[in-house]
Amino acid sequence: MHVLILLSIGCVAGAALGVAFFGGLWWTSQQLATSAHAGILLALSFVGRLTLLALCIVVLARINAALLIGAVPGLLAARTVWTHAARVQLEPTPPSWTRGSGRGERRG
Repeated sequence: MHVLILLSIGCVAGAALGVAFFGGLWWTSQQLATSAHAGILLALSFVGRLTLLALCIVVLARINAALLIGAVPGLLAARTVWTHAARVQLEPTPPSWTRGSGRGERRG
């Protein structure tokens, strides 16, 4: 029972790390279009997100291996949610005249 609790806590911690890491990536990608120093922003964001993730993983591993093992599914779940959310946001609604046989004829 003790191990299941640690795995659950690790999963929640991994999900929180994933939200922070991939949320930071999403925020950075939104800022790149308007940033005067896009390269610096991208590099600092990557280093900051990776440092936070690495430090938290080390802390989880030092506390208990079950926390670290539990963090993996939480991190992957957060990645899946962020990827799906970003994909839905980026998919444009096709205009009505493109629906049909694929030849571009207008519906009317």
